[in-house]
Amino acid sequence: MAVLSGDQIHASFIEYNASEVWQELTGELSARGIPHTAVLGNHDAEPYRPPEERDDDLPEDVFRAWQGGPGANWTRKELMSMDSALPLSLSMVAPPTLRPAMSTFVVDVLPPTGSRPLLSVFHIDTGGGGALQEVHFDQVEWLREQLMRRREIYGTPAPPVIAFQHIPLEVFEQAWEAGDCTGNKTEEVSPPYEAYEVAPNGTEALHQLTSLLTTAPEVVALLSGHDHGNDFCCRHGTVHLCYGRKTGLGSNVLEHMLGMRMIDLRYSPHEWTLSTRIRERNGSVVQHKLLGAGTPSARFK
Repeated sequence: MAVLSGDQIHASFIEYNASEVWQELTGELSARGIPHTAVLGNHDAEPYRPPEERDDDLPEDVFRAWQGGPGANWTRKELMSMDSALPLSLSMVAPPTLRPAMSTFVVDVLPPTGSRPLLSVFHIDTGGGGALQEVHFDQVEWLREQLMRRREIYGTPAPPVIAFQHIPLEVFEQAWEAGDCTGNKTEEVSPPYEAYEVAPNGTEALHQLTSLLTTAPEVVALLSGHDHGNDFCCRHGTVHLCYGRKTGLGSNVLEHMLGMRMIDLRYSPHEWTLSTRIRERNGSVVQHKLLGAGTPSARFK
């Protein structure tokens, strides 16, 4: 399965045919019989900009307002609805309570026989591109409920979880500074930058999401994109925080940083291991790292 982790298209360059461009990309996977999921990035549904305006160096506040504002020819809901209807897509449109976080959903990886997941793959929408870059409490509660439900059904330990989101959390910077890392960091970590939902006690939804993802015992890895010059993977407590690799030749290309992050799940009735590596565009493989290992619970319902 391929996980498209955001910025599948650069919508500001696409006036009419966003769906055709998206399906051209996913068609490369379908032609090889590879199912996929997608989480939206901050460029997938941003408003179109005429060619004469694309070279303008917009002030940061103007860029944020433009990118997060209305006017996209293909909305985030339309993109996710279109993708989820493709024959080999496993994507889902988020329930109405989570919107505008349209690409928030979970996919379970099942064994050849049986219904207990070997792995749960969470997709978390961090906004941008037709929506503000922000995290809502509804998403945090959805994630908490999903984790609790899996513990109730499958017992403890619950099946391992990996989570994908496009825009990295601020904790990625902290993990890099702590130093238990492999890979490269050539630019600053860029977390979501809008005014997040804040509880009466002053707690931000983004901080609650970070705490939940980095302390839940079944979460073994959180994977992000967005910062094209970073591909590091750091251990942070019990979770690994990893960037992918930029796979396309679009904006901000670093030719030597093209490739993709691979995740390998190996299992038997008695144990599982989850590891990661990067396959570079030239075919070489680097950054082998063990993400987690464990013993499946014997409890089933």
